[in-house]
Formats: sequence, C-alpha cells, structure tokens
Amino acid sequence: MRKKIETIILEGAEAEGIALYEGKAEILANYLLELLKINEKINLTAVRDPEEAAVKHIVDSLVVEKAFGIEDRRILDLGTGGGFPGVPLAVACGGREVVLLDSKKKKLNVIEAVVDNLGIDNVSFLPQRAEEASKEERLRESFDVCVARAVAELRVLLEIAVPLVKLKGKIIAMKDAESAAEEMRLSKTAIQTMGVELTEQHEYTLDGIHKRALLVFVKKKETPTKYPRRMPAILKRPL
Repeated sequence: MRKKIETIILEGAEAEGIALYEGKAEILANYLLELLKINEKINLTAVRDPEEAAVKHIVDSLVVEKAFGIEDRRILDLGTGGGFPGVPLAVACGGREVVLLDSKKKKLNVIEAVVDNLGIDNVSFLPQRAEEASKEERLRESFDVCVARAVAELRVLLEIAVPLVKLKGKIIAMKDAESAAEEMRLSKTAIQTMGVELTEQHEYTLDGIHKRALLVFVKKKETPTKYPRRMPAILKRPL
C-alpha cells in the first residue's frame, strides 16, 4: 500500500509541476498512513480511503508551494486539523519553518508524535485560537506566509489571518474554485479594511474532478490594533 501511495503523491506532484524527491514522497506516504491508522480512534480527517486522501490531502497541500517566494521562510498553517497543508509543505520545503496552529491541543499532540517519529524537524506547534495568538507581541505580524485550508469563509479568514502576517507577507486561502468568486465578492470590505490585495489566483483540478483555487493576498499595510475582534463579533458582523 505504501508504494502505491508514494506513486500517487509523486504523479500528482508532477502533474502540478512540483518537483518532489522519492524520499520525500516516502515520508509523506508514511505520515498519511500513520495518520489514517490513528484516525480510527481519533477523528483527524473525514477522508478515510488512503488513495483518496493522498490526492485530497497530500497533493492538494503541495500545490501551495507554487505561491511561495524565496523570501518566504516562516510559514503559519492556520487551523491545521490533521496537519494539512503544513506537514506536506514542511517535508517538501525543508529549508522553511512551518508552524501548525490549531485550537484543539489533542490533535496537535497526535500530529507532533507522528512528525517526531518520522524525523520531520522543521515543524513546531501552537495550540491556540488564531484571534488570540495575534494579540501576542511575539506572534503578531511575525509570519512571512499564512496558509489556511477549510477554516472559514474568506472575509472571516482575512480578519483572523492578516494580523499574524508581516507587512508585504502573504495570506494564501485554499478554496473550492466554484465558491471562490462568490467569496471574493462578499469579502470586498474585509480586503479593504485589512489592507490586503489579491495578487495571484491559481486554479487547478485534483484527480480530474475536484476544481480548486489558491487565492494569494499580499499585506499592504500594518493591521490596526483593534483587529481581529473576538470570534463571536466576527461571526455576527463579518467585515
């Protein structure tokens, strides 16, 4: 099974124009299979089929690398869940520091154990809510890139993500291609208020079926101290 998963990962990466060494595909296959084994006891992902998960979780995560620049060294995976896209990006981009943020400490503990066992040494863990983390001086405006996958609608995501990113840093939102245009329309106020600009939009298809989009924003001005608001206020009155 592991070799088959490796092949799916390598072929999927190649199809998206991503260079991935065989050894890295092996690490990613091992990570995925170990995660799915643990998933039988602790809910980490709704995708339980290994081959499907290799595409929807690993390959989808690797596509984010396309949006990275050489200056993007410190990456935040906001709301990492089962470690996606953060862990695959850490493996593929060994020279970068990847921080996995999630409010569910139990999940992070599981991921940390698997990561340590596989010798992935450029990942660290932050068991916090994003809107609370951004109030800490050591974390606010400290990341080169913040990437988020299936966390929140775009206008909510921008309010909680932008304060964590440096000036001229990037916020990368991973979205279904079909919903991206509508989410952009609803996010006009958030984009203006949070001082970001959409600079790139990459659309791609997973497994010939699932249409995906990477929305890449660049932070153009420092975030006002009043943002982000508390989550109940954000959800009740989105920007």
